[in-house]
Formats: sequence, structure tokens, C-alpha cells
Amino acid sequence: MTSQLLALAAGYFLCSAAAEEQVLPKAKIDECNAIYTQLKLSFTDVESLDQFLALVKDERAAVNRQGYAGYVNWLEENPELVASLRSEARLNLYRFNF
Repeated sequence: MTSQLLALAAGYFLCSAAAEEQVLPKAKIDECNAIYTQLKLSFTDVESLDQFLALVKDERAAVNRQGYAGYVNWLEENPELVASLRSEARLNLYRFNF
């Protein structure tokens, strides 16, 4: 497990916690969507968001499905870590006024 994966997961969980508490501005929604896409890409062979966006629609959809499946598998394989990251995200949400 890489530090990049953990950072992306922490960022995504922070976005999710914030979205549960408030309506996010468009810029924050876009930022959170980019984090989520990069998180899913970390479970594929696609190395960057630019590389992903350069794919044709059907290829992007296939990579997205592969990434999502990898992400869901990671969640299931790491329940304690996921719970800890989600808890930390909620604390950070209140601490930093997301």
C-alpha cells in the first residue's frame, strides 16, 4: 500500500464527510471528483489523470469499472484502516472547516 493511495483515500473520505454535512461549491465538487478518479486509477495500470482523459469513451469506462472494483476490494480487505481514515476525515472536517 503506497502513501499516495492513503493520501487519496484520506482526501476522498474528507470530501465524502464534507458532502454529508453541506452542499459543496462547484470548485470543491470538481476537486473531490478528481481525487476520487485518481483514487480509482490507483487500482489500474493507467498512470495519470491526463492519460485516463486521453482514452476514448469506452476505454475510460472500462478503466473506471476496473478501478472501482479495485477500490471496493481494497475497502473490503482493509476495514480497520478504512474506519480509521474515515474517522480521521470527520475530525479533520470539523478542525479545518472544509
